[in-house]
Amino acid sequence: MIAVDTNVLIDVLLRGAEHADVSRAALHKARKAGALFVCEIVYAEISAQFGGDHKATDKFLRKAGIELDHSTRSIL
Repeated sequence: MIAVDTNVLIDVLLRGAEHADVSRAALHKARKAGALFVCEIVYAEISAQFGGDHKATDKFLRKAGIELDHSTRSIL
């Protein structure tokens, strides 16, 4: 699984973001290499872009082919 950083997702979400094209290309390339995921912290950070609307956040992640992977004590 490939972790996706908040900055990449924010680039994709914000209109006119300076690195939007590069971030979209990176996501596309990563998606070809394996499953994509975000952790709880990244989820919370991008959820702010949707006004805290978790349904909208989930829809964005689903359309982007990104899953939420919950942290476990053993990986922290």
